[in-house]
Amino acid sequence: MNPARSTGRGPWCRRSVFILLIITLAYFVHCVHNWTYVWQHTEMRGIIRPQTRNTCALSAKWGPEDKDWVVSSNTNQDFNSKKLKIALLEMHDDWWQGSIMGKIRSNRQEYANRHGYTLVNGNDFIDRSRSAAWAKLPAAQSFLSSYDYVFYIDTDAVIMNMNVRLEDFIKIAPDADFILTSDKNGLNTGLMLMRSSIWTKDFLGLAYKQIQLSDNERAEDGTPYPFEYEQRAFHYLWGTEIWLRRGLPTYKDSAEVQKHFAVLPQCAFNSYSIHPLSFDKAWVDAHYADGDFAIHFAGVKGAAKQNLMDVYLERSKESPSNANTRQLADYVVKQDQQRILLRSRD
Repeated sequence: MNPARSTGRGPWCRRSVFILLIITLAYFVHCVHNWTYVWQHTEMRGIIRPQTRNTCALSAKWGPEDKDWVVSSNTNQDFNSKKLKIALLEMHDDWWQGSIMGKIRSNRQEYANRHGYTLVNGNDFIDRSRSAAWAKLPAAQSFLSSYDYVFYIDTDAVIMNMNVRLEDFIKIAPDADFILTSDKNGLNTGLMLMRSSIWTKDFLGLAYKQIQLSDNERAEDGTPYPFEYEQRAFHYLWGTEIWLRRGLPTYKDSAEVQKHFAVLPQCAFNSYSIHPLSFDKAWVDAHYADGDFAIHFAGVKGAAKQNLMDVYLERSKESPSNANTRQLADYVVKQDQQRILLRSRD
């Protein structure tokens, strides 16, 4: 035997075994993480970081850029004098298959039946040359011709509190053409209320025409676009902080666009399922609390998304307790603060 070769083989073997152990350990940790993912977001969260928020108060001074807000001229409008025709718009791509789709549709249908809304589907508007998410724009544009409002809800969201009416949000900003929420990155189009108006329809058409945001991942100077799909178009046309911070091309009429939007706190109707070990400063307002209107699993991927949705779809069948049932009083600003969420029109 050659001693030199024997001596060299020992360290190499040890290194190989060590690397193999590291890979095996990493794979084991990955598997455990996946196997316990739902538990981490539910039981573990309740143990190590319980949600302390039990309301979703809307502040008169709330805003992603801390701007002033103005009182809507229709704040005292009597919404009971006219029954609004409201459509609940859903759609999905081919990824959503099997029994979970039946559960998701049942969730929407139960909510629509309870409040006299109409559940409509926008799958016929999907253009296979683009991501299915873009189709929500022409679908909403079309249905707005038949309804006073269209409420779009992403497939990966679950309505949790069936007692909250969409009219509760409309009352907050009756002059707004769009009512949506903002997360830590700005506007989120996963759930949004759209009013039937010429401006709304024109804006949806304008957003859909932003082909340059659909076909490319970067601007002409190489700067990467944030987000994906139609949400890019909203950030571009609005001129959000994250869009401007990247130095991306701006839309000339962004100031006008902002006048037509009411942006509510995330917990109003777009709460997330955030991992309990996340120390994001927006955790309390963003993370789902019992009694919130809906939970949205944005950013959760693959089987983990469906597994989490299965849990919350089952929970949605349970009526909230009286302590957690959010009626309009929990969502509007106190009378002395006024009910406002329209950006200043000066």
